[in-house]
Amino acid sequence: MVKNVGLIFIGEKNLEQGWPYKGFDTVGEARILRDIIVSLSEKNNISLNYKTFGVLSSLDELNKVKDEIHKMDGLIITYLTTGGVYDVFREIAYFNKPSIIYAQPFSGHEWSIFSKLKKNTRTVMVASSNIMDLIDKIKLLEAVLSLKNLRILLIKDTKVSNEYLSKMREKYGVDIVCLDHNVLSKYYDDTDTKEAERLADTVISKSVKVVEPSREEIVKAARIYFALKHMLEDYNAKALTMDCLSMIYHRAIPTTPCLAFSLLNDEGIPAACEADLNSLITMIILKHITGKPSFISDPVPDYSKGCLYHAHCTSATRLKGIGREQGKYYLRNHAESLSGVAVQTLWPVGEIVTSAKIETEENIMLLHTGKIVDNVYIDRGCRTKFAVKVANVKKFVEEFRGRLHRIIVLGDYMEQLRDIATLLGLEVIEEI
Repeated sequence: MVKNVGLIFIGEKNLEQGWPYKGFDTVGEARILRDIIVSLSEKNNISLNYKTFGVLSSLDELNKVKDEIHKMDGLIITYLTTGGVYDVFREIAYFNKPSIIYAQPFSGHEWSIFSKLKKNTRTVMVASSNIMDLIDKIKLLEAVLSLKNLRILLIKDTKVSNEYLSKMREKYGVDIVCLDHNVLSKYYDDTDTKEAERLADTVISKSVKVVEPSREEIVKAARIYFALKHMLEDYNAKALTMDCLSMIYHRAIPTTPCLAFSLLNDEGIPAACEADLNSLITMIILKHITGKPSFISDPVPDYSKGCLYHAHCTSATRLKGIGREQGKYYLRNHAESLSGVAVQTLWPVGEIVTSAKIETEENIMLLHTGKIVDNVYIDRGCRTKFAVKVANVKKFVEEFRGRLHRIIVLGDYMEQLRDIATLLGLEVIEEI
């Protein structure tokens, strides 16, 4: 569903004196900017429906269109002149919608109140003569708005509290469909074994080595992949998370879903372990803004090396981008149960990574960066393990917030994620 974004232009329509200059064609400038934003959005594959409300010069004019503006999913607020428009600017910012303020140099001085607005609103600022800086922020706005009505599958046998689900739906607008392992089992039984065998053989042929699992086990893992893929299609869902550990331990599913999660993430379908909705929301956002799969991990501190290890059994392999080249991986069993099929992906040493995690219950986003220094081959812990050198591992431990999982993606996306947090109304906590 295409989201509606209001293009709000504020300024004096008959400028007697002030910036940019006396007699400035404010209405014409608004029209030009609108056309540029629409055109550049199309060229950059931004799918938003823009609506304008003329040029607003007073609170009276704002009040006439206020109800329509409130219907928008997000706002782009541009002031065009100096003059008596501060009140209009401030009032719209406090609508508490995810909003971008665009400040062209020499248009006015409204940028100077942003430091006060940002503490209590969901607004980010672009003060730039380069219109592409605005387009980059619009991409972030689109990522946030993409959550609205996005359907997620939550596969879990124990009941999830209605209060928790309501909070997730209210905060992000996601549509959460709760299913149990019986639904997955039915889809598994309906899979095409021959198709699964072909996929298993492909996965085997592309691996560096098959260490523990048999071909039969890999075929079962491929059937889990097709079962989950068909569930996503039938429920019109775009992402999923499941209570995999409990289902593995209780033998509620035929094999582990680790390989399936790896394959889905490679395809650009966020899939998270352990029924972790916070991690899944983070993965969805990261996929949208980076075009890369991310990795749900357990962080492990090592003071002696100044590192955090990141470990799990479900890593994607196309780490540099969905549809990009595949990295090296081994086929292993699931480390904690020594059963099923898992993926040991080798992450690129020397690359910067960003760690992110939304914690809805605390209304925060946890962020840090580091540099990959090694892949780890010991059998302790999960199968994919790599060491990330960080600035202060002790701070990470001593000031740890939230739950265990962290989401890792190649590249430095701290600036974008700070803005994402603001647009979502989350406080940023820089962990390191």
